[in-house]
Amino acid sequence: MRAVFGPLVLSAALTAAFTPPAGAAAKARPVGPEYKFTPVNYGQAVVHAFEVKNEGDAPLQIRGIESDCSCMTATFDTTIAPGTAGTVKVTLDTSTLDGHQRHLLRVVSDDPEFPRVSLAMQGFVRGPIVVLPKGSFALRQLRGEPTRQTIEIENNQSRPLAITRVSASTAGTKAVLETLEKGSRYAIHVETEAALPAGNHRGSVIVQTDYPRRPKIDIPYDVLVLNAIQARPGVIYVGGPEGSDRKALKTITLRHLRGRPFRLTDVSSDQSNITSTQEEAKKGEEWNVNFTIPLQGYTKGIHERKVKILTNSPDAPLIVVPVSIRIR
Repeated sequence: MRAVFGPLVLSAALTAAFTPPAGAAAKARPVGPEYKFTPVNYGQAVVHAFEVKNEGDAPLQIRGIESDCSCMTATFDTTIAPGTAGTVKVTLDTSTLDGHQRHLLRVVSDDPEFPRVSLAMQGFVRGPIVVLPKGSFALRQLRGEPTRQTIEIENNQSRPLAITRVSASTAGTKAVLETLEKGSRYAIHVETEAALPAGNHRGSVIVQTDYPRRPKIDIPYDVLVLNAIQARPGVIYVGGPEGSDRKALKTITLRHLRGRPFRLTDVSSDQSNITSTQEEAKKGEEWNVNFTIPLQGYTKGIHERKVKILTNSPDAPLIVVPVSIRIR
């Protein structure tokens, strides 16, 4: 016998009660408890039959289904004989879903050890409007070199979609709209300026549409701009006990990522007793800076300092390296 359960039904009346022999018990064991479906368009039903084995020595009575989403319905075998398998057939209604989905079902039975066993369905639903390849993106560039990323807007509705305006929320970044298929596919080319300063720039591409349910689409982005001359490590960590007269010795290596020669013109610190020496490591493209950091005079805690390195390179005239001093 099969029972039918609709959305968010947590339990139901069982068929006629069964009294197993003394000591006998049912054991509900799902086979393949997680189903991953291939991407589908919204409105397309996803149907999967889960198998549940009874590894016990008494008939397994399934009492009901618990669901975490009203988008799921199920039919199932109410009684599974010992040593056999039954099915729980689940239908996922995707008409209101969009993006990555993962939903849980719990099969409620008379298994004394595991009265609830979990089943899961997961996959990607292409909603009415989809951002491809995904709903956010990251860019990485060297200072002085612009970069570009293209994203697409896909319309899966029967009605045409019009994009009325696109823009980028941060200075130095712009968005340009291109129509690939009028009403259904658009490309947005995101371009950064070469003059963007080093650091992380976070913002959004703002897409305005004529779709009443989604008139504005925000697509977050991160733009990481690296100095052409990189310091490794990027932070100097030193430490010791309070009252120590030890001097910590640390070396950082400066390398030009474009392979261009450069020179160091000055090295300084906001802590006067931090001293340094420098040596050329690789034909002017790489330098080692050796720091001596006295720990005497610091109290317990973390003390933040920084060193500044000036170069003759227009790609990275100033490099700042934080110094973290931990005294215990």
